[in-house]
Amino acid sequence: MLVVRNSRHHRRGQQAEIWDRLRQILQTLSAVASGRHHWRGKRRGHGHRKSVSRRHVRERYEPVARRSWLVKQEISASGLAIVVCVLLVSIGIGWSVVAQTAATDLARSQPDAALGFVADQPVALIRRAEQELAKPDANLDSAREWAQRALRASPLNARALTLLGLIAERNGDQKKADALMRIASARTWRDEITQPWLFNRDVGLGDYRDALMHADAMMRMYDEEQAEFFPRLAAFTIDPRAFEALIAFLATSPPWRTWFLSQLSGRLANQARLVQLYAALSKTGQPPTAEELRPYLNRLILDENFGLAYQVWHEVLPPAQRSDESHPFNRDFEFPINDLPFNWDLANIPGADIQIVSAADAGGKRRLLVEFSGARVHFANVKQLMLLPAGDYRFRGWVKTAELATSRGLWWHIFCANAAAETLATTELVSGTMPWTDFGVKFQVPATGCEAQWLRLELPARIESESSIEGQVWYQDLRITPAPAAAADAPLH
Repeated sequence: MLVVRNSRHHRRGQQAEIWDRLRQILQTLSAVASGRHHWRGKRRGHGHRKSVSRRHVRERYEPVARRSWLVKQEISASGLAIVVCVLLVSIGIGWSVVAQTAATDLARSQPDAALGFVADQPVALIRRAEQELAKPDANLDSAREWAQRALRASPLNARALTLLGLIAERNGDQKKADALMRIASARTWRDEITQPWLFNRDVGLGDYRDALMHADAMMRMYDEEQAEFFPRLAAFTIDPRAFEALIAFLATSPPWRTWFLSQLSGRLANQARLVQLYAALSKTGQPPTAEELRPYLNRLILDENFGLAYQVWHEVLPPAQRSDESHPFNRDFEFPINDLPFNWDLANIPGADIQIVSAADAGGKRRLLVEFSGARVHFANVKQLMLLPAGDYRFRGWVKTAELATSRGLWWHIFCANAAAETLATTELVSGTMPWTDFGVKFQVPATGCEAQWLRLELPARIESESSIEGQVWYQDLRITPAPAAAADAPLH
């Protein structure tokens, strides 16, 4: 307080001195304009006048010349007063602009200096209150005075209300703190102090619906707040009432829902709650999107809950695609590729470009094309998960290559999707240049330990140097069919 008062008295002293000087100038100019002011020079001896230099003569007669000019201009005292007033107003406005600019620039870093320029600068007042509250032995009365001054200077300032709410809470007045915080929140949702405070308060009161509204405000403000806030939202899956409120709020599809569901799928230990959440969302007007389903299905697959993963995936298929019972699914690439596990998952990586192209030479038939740049790449980026019952099968298709330069070649790898990842079959390696050629391999799905299977196109490099590959390869007409009974005893690849 002493710093502010001293700076205020100093500033007032400077302003009084400036106004005294300007008043003297105004009186002098008014006297000149009315002819009451006479310019007299001191008499000097004749001999001395002869020795006066031209510079002194010019200096002696310059005031007379200025007076003559003013008289010639016929400026009245009132006119001159108006000019001077305009000048004073301009100076005042200029000083106000300079003071306001300096105060704004210094408000956060040097609030005391800012208040020396503008005593009611609200940002500086708020900053001063925050500094006081941050002290272990904070003077709550001083902090309250700073915040109240800020509120008087800027009545719509939500941060000032927030600080007053925090002060009321420290003083034990919870009712007043609640009221001030909710008024501050009503004035702006973009406050990183008010929203977490109200979130924790509403959770403590069991008002989960309102708590989620404050969580939504925080999640929308800053991306870094999302990671910090995730554990608090994940805790809503524990309490049944909180879980019900969470489902209802996620059904409104807030902009952070995709991120939250992805994090929840990977980190929530209680898989049953995760299943309930997705099942409930699927019945709302905003069911999970393909992007939101992907981490959930991956979680179910990781937990080897293949049957439920397939059911969830199959339920979201368009009716025209649900009737496709072939293996692999979408084997002719006619349906859209959405990178979900039971459809084709195509993941481009540096050094390999994966596309589905239409063949002009085959009536528009669609094909898989992979182009390699020649870089070293650990390629295993075309895959699909299948649920084949136990039994004997044959995998067939057509392949074409163009200058496919690689130490080993490419093959299709079929293996169990459980933890053991037992290999069921691999096709012949392909490389070089060759026209369309059919290929095939037989394999057997065991009765136990292989509920689901991966079909994956790979570059089986054994050492780093074998991972270099360049050229192109095409695949089409991929089929997995039960092996004929007559060929059941034939050797498997």
